[in-house]
Amino acid sequence: GNAVDDGLSGFVLGAVGIVDAYHPAVPGTIDRGPRRDTRDRPEAQQANPRGTFLKIADSVKRQIEDDPDMTDLPSLAEVMRDHKVSRGVALRAFGVLRQEGVAEPAPGERWRVVRAGVRVDRRPLDQRIADIITAEGLEVGEAFPSASALAEQFGISRPTVAKALEKLETAGVLAEGGQGKVRTVRAVPTREERS
Repeated sequence: GNAVDDGLSGFVLGAVGIVDAYHPAVPGTIDRGPRRDTRDRPEAQQANPRGTFLKIADSVKRQIEDDPDMTDLPSLAEVMRDHKVSRGVALRAFGVLRQEGVAEPAPGERWRVVRAGVRVDRRPLDQRIADIITAEGLEVGEAFPSASALAEQFGISRPTVAKALEKLETAGVLAEGGQGKVRTVRAVPTREERS
């Protein structure tokens, strides 16, 4: 019987020893590597007391002031990359810009710049795209601009434009283009449909 007990107690001690080797200060925990304490980062030591997200908001406001033609904010990914911050910090910066009336979110698109005295079309993208039919005087059966051309025209990603075009196909306004085929106008929207 003693051999079994000795083997078991040796195993238990061994296991505790392994845990202690991972993190001797706190038995029973596993060390996940060096702590990422933000105070250790050099850029954080000289951080503005106003907070990183406020500095980012100020930086984007300067971009807007310096470029009168700017209509969309940089993407969240661009802000995260350029300022080396998390998504949460970038979103807080955008929140500040929204509170100050400088920018607003646009569903499925980039955040828009809001300028005093400039009217912004806040309708859904599919409605704005459908307006092209009447604006360009397109007739039933005529070719409709490609998703790539529309993405460039509206300054929006191609997948976002593709979703809007699918809505118009479902609504019967456009005929499906399909792979490599040109999308065509199936119905010309009337005034009432567009309002």
